[in-house]
Amino acid sequence: MVPSTLIVLNPHAHFGQTGRAWQRAQRRVLAALAPAEVLLAEDPQAAWQGAKRAALAGVRQFVVAGCAGTAHGVVNGLMELAESHRKNLGVGFLSLPFRSSWAKTLGQPFSLARQLEILKAGHTVPHDVGWVEGVDLQGNPFSRYFLNGAAFGPLSAYRQGGGTQGLWAPPLPLGVQAAGAGSVRLPLALGLVMVGQFYPGLGAVAPQADPTDGVLALVGIPPLGRWRALGAMAGVGLWGLRYETLLESTGFQVTLEAGNPQEPAPAREDGNGKEKTGGPEIAASAVIAASALEADGQRLGCLPARFAVERHALPVVVAAQPVRIVKPRLAPAVRVASSQVAVHRENT
Repeated sequence: MVPSTLIVLNPHAHFGQTGRAWQRAQRRVLAALAPAEVLLAEDPQAAWQGAKRAALAGVRQFVVAGCAGTAHGVVNGLMELAESHRKNLGVGFLSLPFRSSWAKTLGQPFSLARQLEILKAGHTVPHDVGWVEGVDLQGNPFSRYFLNGAAFGPLSAYRQGGGTQGLWAPPLPLGVQAAGAGSVRLPLALGLVMVGQFYPGLGAVAPQADPTDGVLALVGIPPLGRWRALGAMAGVGLWGLRYETLLESTGFQVTLEAGNPQEPAPAREDGNGKEKTGGPEIAASAVIAASALEADGQRLGCLPARFAVERHALPVVVAAQPVRIVKPRLAPAVRVASSQVAVHRENT
């Protein structure tokens, strides 16, 4: 018998706290969502393949209990299915023991009893899913779906363990082309293309984003400066950084406008009048850091990249009568004023 619900669990998420919380809640959850089975997925790839196989076998509802990487895997597995198949599914989120970025975007309650009521009712609303196409770390092209958002830039490289070179180097400008609009040239410490409001590990970076409006929000952090870089390196500065919405569009193309990192810097004289060359390895490390690319907190590769959104692509389980605040929306590809980071615009 095929279970109607598959719980995709990463017991190692949140340093093992998810697994310990699951042990305490297991009987209660399985009883509320019966008939249900549990898939242990210790990495996004396992969640990806397991969710896809289960959907093809007839499972109708998927409950993610883990980190952002677990949800990332489930979404990519289900997005490989035909649209006619996906529209009959439902993806829900179980906060054990912490609310995920997507659960926060949905305004999901923290109470386990209330979460189980919502999941059991199975009411769904079609939500947008982002898509990114780029080059992986081996130089091979890839494409990936994302639920929360995607990020790029020196801070992304640092978050993924790529070193501090990009934080100290002079900012390298990014060329951003919005669908149906002109291009902008931006120096950024961190750029994010958001579907939802929250990004893993960074909090509410796009509070105005609506995951059902078919629009992506480009959010950025200007170059850090010395003291902000020190704060980020110490692990205390990321929450205090100011995020600014720069553009809203149905798609973006982002390129790194920098020279060849393998070319040495122009020769110059040192203090003794002797000629010396710049360090190509420093330039290369800065370019690598500035081009770092991730999605839903998972390192994917590097720029250039192309982003798009599939509107109402995935049914998400929500409360039957969610309380929503309707905000006035900008038309797609309308730029939000940003005197601090936008340094150049070209019309197309």
